[in-house]
Amino acid sequence: MTEKTEIILARENIPVNSIEITVPISLVTITEDQADIYRESPVKWEKGPLNILIKDVSPYLIDKTLWSEVVVKNKGNSKPEIGSTRCIRWFITPDKTSKEKKIIDAIENLCKKLDNIYYKKDRINRSQVTGSSVFKPAVERILESILIFGVMPGFYNNQFDIILEDIQSYYRESYELLKRERDCQRKLREIQKEIFLDKPLLFKKAGILISMEANSPGEGIIKCGYQVPCAQWRPQHESHLLSEDKVLLVTHGVIWQNTGEDWENVKLILSTSKPSLGMEVTLPEEDLLRLRKKTPLEKKRIQVETRDEVITKTGASEEPGEPPLPSDGGETQFYRIKEPVKISANGRPHIIPLGELSLKAETSLTGIPEIDTKIYLQSLVKNTQNRPILAGPLSLHRKGSFIGHGEIEFIGSNSSFYLWWGSEDLLKVERYVDKKDEKGGLLSNRRVIYTITLHIRNISGDEATVKLQERIPVSEIEQIKTTVKEKDLPGRQNPIKTVLSLFLLP
Repeated sequence: MTEKTEIILARENIPVNSIEITVPISLVTITEDQADIYRESPVKWEKGPLNILIKDVSPYLIDKTLWSEVVVKNKGNSKPEIGSTRCIRWFITPDKTSKEKKIIDAIENLCKKLDNIYYKKDRINRSQVTGSSVFKPAVERILESILIFGVMPGFYNNQFDIILEDIQSYYRESYELLKRERDCQRKLREIQKEIFLDKPLLFKKAGILISMEANSPGEGIIKCGYQVPCAQWRPQHESHLLSEDKVLLVTHGVIWQNTGEDWENVKLILSTSKPSLGMEVTLPEEDLLRLRKKTPLEKKRIQVETRDEVITKTGASEEPGEPPLPSDGGETQFYRIKEPVKISANGRPHIIPLGELSLKAETSLTGIPEIDTKIYLQSLVKNTQNRPILAGPLSLHRKGSFIGHGEIEFIGSNSSFYLWWGSEDLLKVERYVDKKDEKGGLLSNRRVIYTITLHIRNISGDEATVKLQERIPVSEIEQIKTTVKEKDLPGRQNPIKTVLSLFLLP
């Protein structure tokens, strides 16, 4: 198979009487970090041995996952027996007159220049080390003379000039080599970028060779499949606050693939299975625990320390980071795309809609004065569908405007989660803490009283109901007790936090 601008370097072990056919991709299933490719096409055969070469497949396919099958069209005909199915790979390089050949020559010239630069840098570095050892005694004599006489003797001027000239020459030549090295590396990066955006310049091609034998002529459908790396997908969500009791969640699948073969009008399935986890079971290790009774002195001693509970906003993150793996809660999920899709093998993200979900929500103004003076609009949303919501990046939209980015964790079926829609700038809360330590005597207990004062301002011009959350210290030992004055709490409380529900006039 020779094209006008390509020369085949090697094409091994292909029988002369092979029939070359094109079997298009009909179905692709993408998992965590690879894709399952399924191909099928009509085929005819004659009686006797037959070798079929399926052209234009990915050279990166995993050989041990390759399989093939022939389905006979007429049930009365005998089915051909498949002897072997294997992948054949060969290299292709551009013609000398093509643009690609010029780019390859430019890469080779830049690589030769870099090798020459590295050789010269190594040479002047060795020369500098040698020069340093030679000039070291002279420099020591010059410094000794300066310390003794206060000035440098005139007969050392020539030696000092030679040393300075050598040092200047070293740094001057090193700087020039560094400039040339950076220039060559910059040109290489530009060429690499051009190669990435275009087809590979020196690349592999591959085909699937199916050897079979038929007892009679016939026709049918040839099927084959394999797994290929360099393909993955991740979920991505959009949330829209439609009203106080309704949230629209739109889910997309972001797909990357650089498998070496374009997917043209294929049926697509996105799966959360993780084949890379392997099948090995991790065996538990034995831990040796040693117990002892407390001494009488240890029983009398009470060690007290405080520990803060980490408070974060669900659905928001400070740093986007890398997209999380499609967590499925232990149950593999499949998303079948209704329409055929086209995804090119260029490594760029392709966004495909997976579905929309209308969810019920309870929206309220909520503040956490301990960590922020702002009041936020918060929604408690419940996942009412039968399948979970996968973890992934989240974009928030309110009143048709973009609010910000965040992340959503794995949400199981019939589970609730919070979404935060930004702050209400016309509502402010200030928090003041007063600590009073009453040290007890020999027969009395020590008391520490925290008085928390909240000042809330409403300059919006409208009435508003605000919920404020405050944490309550919890003791984990019997000797220390915590109590809260209930008369000062207009809201409800639980053992961990208190929620104050306040109605604010404008």
